Parts: sequence; structure tokens; C-alpha cells
Amino acid sequence: MYPYVKALYWHRVAHELYKKGEFYKARKISQKWARKTGIEIHPGAQIGEGFFIDHGHGVVIGETTIIGNNVTLYQGVTLGGTGNETGKRHPTIEDNVMISSGAKVLGSITIGKNSKIGAGSVVVSDVPPNSTVVGVPGKVVKQDGERVNRIQSIVLDQIDLPNPVDMDIEKLARENAELRQALETFIIHYQNSEFVYRWIYIFHMPGFALLSGLCWSGVKDGRVWKKLIYPYVIFQTLYLIFQHVVLNGDFILQYTTPYWLMWYLLALIQWGMFVSTIPISKKNGGIIIICSFIIALLCGFDDTIGYYFSLSRTLVLFPFFLCGVWLREFPEFLIAEPKRWMRVLSGACVIGCTAIVWHYYGQMQNNWLYNSLSYHSAGYSVWIRLGILIMAMILLICLFVLIPNMCIKGVSYLGQNTMPVFLLHGFIVKWMGMHGEFWNKPHCRAIVLLAVTVAILVVLTSPLIIKIMRLLMGWFYKKK
Repeated sequence: MYPYVKALYWHRVAHELYKKGEFYKARKISQKWARKTGIEIHPGAQIGEGFFIDHGHGVVIGETTIIGNNVTLYQGVTLGGTGNETGKRHPTIEDNVMISSGAKVLGSITIGKNSKIGAGSVVVSDVPPNSTVVGVPGKVVKQDGERVNRIQSIVLDQIDLPNPVDMDIEKLARENAELRQALETFIIHYQNSEFVYRWIYIFHMPGFALLSGLCWSGVKDGRVWKKLIYPYVIFQTLYLIFQHVVLNGDFILQYTTPYWLMWYLLALIQWGMFVSTIPISKKNGGIIIICSFIIALLCGFDDTIGYYFSLSRTLVLFPFFLCGVWLREFPEFLIAEPKRWMRVLSGACVIGCTAIVWHYYGQMQNNWLYNSLSYHSAGYSVWIRLGILIMAMILLICLFVLIPNMCIKGVSYLGQNTMPVFLLHGFIVKWMGMHGEFWNKPHCRAIVLLAVTVAILVVLTSPLIIKIMRLLMGWFYKKK
């Protein structure tokens, strides 16, 4: 005898007890025969005539389910609830419905007359009469004998129903192809950006150090270096407060480890102390610079030299600062007009250095260019640092030769007022980094960054900002 016959017979007995309010006896009977037949029918379920379960193991029918006449279920079918409803929480199955193996019909929904539910489908919404449903979630693919336009190529029979897994795999494949294309575009953009960033970073901080030495006014005044302590203390404090209040960081008031860009001001203090103590002249400049280059290479072997007092950066960039100070002793070199062959050679050197960076930039790491860590911590060697320093010096010499020896009013004005830009732009950059959802997008990054850069220069070099800075450090600025 088919298991469903026993299950259905005892369900009708349990259902009558359930209607009389004898819930315990009803549930006892239903659970007993659920264990024996593998078909679990709640005593509260209402089942019509002509009900048939083929290979019934694993069938579950919920309490408030209503099943009409001549309904057929296959193995593994669940007529259950979603858990989000009260009262009538299970489906209503109208007459002449067939539900194939493994299908799940969930919630207080209605399956219309003469409908078919495909194997493995999950149906969570009403199905109109005379419909065929397939997929996860279940979709109507045929109604009243006509195909529904959402799926054009389906053979609507019990054997050739569409495979929802295959459909999902095809969708994932399409999305993966689109994602791969977008990723390749991003990688190309990222690689180009990384190359430009690393090429500039090879020489731009050594260039700042050299220009600082060239413009250093305290070579013969042993007290001038003290003038840098005042802005360092003020803006180190302001940045620490900004970090805590605006960026929600920890607040630790300290001055031995500079905050972000303040390391350069601390480095200037230490460089100024040295050149004010040991004046640089034509005679001793060369040997002092050579010794400073050796120290810049050797300090990388000491793991204790790092961010504390920004000693690592200070020592590595110190030779470039000394070169700038030493160049003050050769004014004829600074004002001389470079010969044509020198410009050609400098251009060739720039191209050669650019080609070297292009070849090796994929193996480079940004922290190699920051000079903040030891060789062991940053993962490179003394020879790499030596190569980077030599390349930086070559590029700086070439740029000195190639840049026209002329005065441009706007550029000169910006050059005279670099201190406000240096001290204040960090607040803007850090804030933008926290709220950078728009400007960080690749398609608008270049345009937005250019506009923001121009805006920062215009605002921070405006007469109002200059006046404010003179009030803070009146003795630091001379009236132009």
C-alpha cells in the first residue's frame, strides 16, 4: 500500500479530532504516521477529494493549508509558511493543480486552478489559473496555453523545464565579464597614476629640501632656526586637535613624533641647527655633503631610527638641503644661462630616468620613497636607496637646467607665500580624504583634483590668509 494512503487516511481521522478541539490526540496521530510514512500533514490542513501524493517521502503540509480536489504532489514538496504572517499563513491550492518534486509553496498565497509548479521552484506569490511556474523565485512562463514573453525559449513540459541554476550561472558569467572589463580599465588607470606618483616622488621631496637650503636665511644667524619652533608647536597642536575633533582620532598631545606633514618643519629645525653651528663654505661644503650622503645610507640599517623626531627622513634628505646651502656660495652658477648642449643632455637624462622608473615602478613600493623606515622594515636594500638618491640628484640638476631662468609674476608671488599653503593645506586634504566619495571616483578625479588644487592655491595665498598668518607669526614674514 502506498504510504500516502496511510498518511491521508490517518490525516482525516486527526482532522476530525482537530475540529472537535482535541488537539493533543490529533497531533499525536499525525506525528506517529509522519514518522512511519515520511509525509507530515498538520491536522488542521483541509484536503479535498482526489488528492494524490506520488513517492511521498519528505512532503510537508502546514496547518492552515487548503487543498482543493484532484491535486497531485510529488516527493519533497513543502506547503509552508514564511514566518512573517499570522492567521492564514499557508497556501491555498485550488482544483486540478500539480506540484512537482522539491517545489516549495510558501505563505498565504493562492495557486489557481489547473496550474503546474515546476520541480525545485520556490513560489511566494499568487499564481493565476491555467499557469505554469518555474524558477527561484517562481515565475509564470505559460498561461492559458500561451508563452509569457519573459522567457521565450522554454519548452513547457515536465521534462524540459528550464534549469534555474543554469540561468543563474549564465547571469553570473555576464556580470563577471562586465566586472572584469571594469577592473581592467581601473587597473590601467591605477597603473598610470602609480607611475606618475612614484616618478614625481623620487625627486619632489629632495627638491623641496634643496630649495629650502637655497633659500635658507639663517646660514649666518645662529638664532634664525628658533623661528621655526613657534609655527611647529602651534600647528602640531592644531593638527592634533583637528585629528581628534574632526577626524574622530585619538588625542595625544606630543611633539616628538610630528603629525603627518609637520615632519618637514621639524626637519628644517634640525637642519637649521646644524648649518647654524657648522657654517657651509666653498672649502668644506663638498666633504660635508659627501659625509651626509654616507650617513643617509647608513641610517637605514638602524631599526630604531624612524618616526621619532622624524630622524630617518631628516637624515636621508639632509644632503639635498646642504647642496642648496652650498649652492649659495656659487651665485655665478645660479644665474648662468645653460648652453644648448646642456639642455639637450638634461632632456636625455630626464627621458632615461623616466624609462628606468617605468621599467621598475611595478616592483617599487611607496614607502621606499618616503624614507621613513629602515631597510628591514620597508623591505628594500641600501643599494635601492642609493639608486633612488642618485636618480633624484640627476633629475634635480636636469630640471635646474631645463627650467627657464626668468621671473613670472604669478609664480613668484606663489613662491613667496608657500608657508601658508604648506601649513594649512593639510586640513583641507585630510577633510577631503574623509569626505571623498565624489572626488575619489576615477572618471572625475583628474578634473576635480585640478580644480581643488587651484582653489587651494588661490585661497591660501589670498591677502586675507597672509594677514592672518602674519598675525600668528608676524616676525616670520617680512612685508613684501
